[in-house]
Amino acid sequence: MALPICIVVLPIFLLSASASSSHGNGSGGEIDLSTLLTFKAQLSDPLRILAKNWTNEMAFCQWLGVKCSLRHRHRVVSLELPDMPLHGEVTPHLGNLSFLSVLDLANTGLTGPIPLNIGRLRRLRYLGLRDNSLSGSIPSTMGNLTSLHVLDLMNNSISGRIPVELQGLRNLWYINFQKNSLNGSIPLDLFNNTPRFIELNLGNNSLSGTIPNGIGYLPALQSLVMEFNQLSGPVPQAIFNMSMLQEMYLEGNHLTGPIPSNKSFSLPMVQNISLSLNRFTGEIPIGLSECQNLEKLSLSKNFFEGIVPTWLAKLPRLQLLYLGINKLNGPIPAVLSNLTNLLELDLSSNNLTGRIPPELG
Repeated sequence: MALPICIVVLPIFLLSASASSSHGNGSGGEIDLSTLLTFKAQLSDPLRILAKNWTNEMAFCQWLGVKCSLRHRHRVVSLELPDMPLHGEVTPHLGNLSFLSVLDLANTGLTGPIPLNIGRLRRLRYLGLRDNSLSGSIPSTMGNLTSLHVLDLMNNSISGRIPVELQGLRNLWYINFQKNSLNGSIPLDLFNNTPRFIELNLGNNSLSGTIPNGIGYLPALQSLVMEFNQLSGPVPQAIFNMSMLQEMYLEGNHLTGPIPSNKSFSLPMVQNISLSLNRFTGEIPIGLSECQNLEKLSLSKNFFEGIVPTWLAKLPRLQLLYLGINKLNGPIPAVLSNLTNLLELDLSSNNLTGRIPPELG
């Protein structure tokens, strides 16, 4: 009578083993599966995207937006669900995905705070949470993400200060905190140990204080955006001497002082410079004459004085030139007509004299 029992039990055992294999062998895979299910349960998923695609009919490594390691089976290395209306809060349990290197939940309708447990993802290289409605502050535990390359929190409702703990992220090359409600000063040592930095975007917040000197010594920096904050004081001179910088947007602050015009001004790669709506003084720096790739120059609504330089006509790619609402004097140079690519020219509300050159008509 024992034989039938063995026959009955064997299929049950095989079925159990098959199910375990489909959903993660070992405790690591089970933890990742449990974490994904908890993540799903926290979301309202109004279009039932996860309800239809995250089912028991397939292994979780084949679920929409989920990728597992080839080397470490059943360990999630990527969770990418951008532009899907998921709606809800981010579960703290995501910190249990210990092999995760990519987390992209941009524009998914997320609300609530960024969980502190995000700081447990030490293998994380890409964190994309832009275009949501996240609130609260940036967790200081993000300073533990020492493998992080990209940190994108743009267009949320995040407030508070930028954590000083982020200064330990030596592998960062991209930060975008634009369009949030961050306040306080930028930590002075934040960029002292980030030699790979390519793009820094802190625009459209309420940041105050001075621009850290360390930014001027980022050798690979190509894009610097700090527009529409409450930054004050002079711009560190080193920022005007960056060989790789392509765009500088500092408009809409309280920045002061003259811009260096000697040999310390060298921006050979720059294409866009916007310093409008500040309190800069002095003459338009002659160092700009060497910026042969310059396409946009916006210096309006400052206190620049002196004449409109004739060397502006030697910038062959210039398309947009805004010098309005300053204290410029003298005539309008007729040689500006040599700017064959120029689309817009604003010299309004200055102290200019003489006639408008017919060549500009």
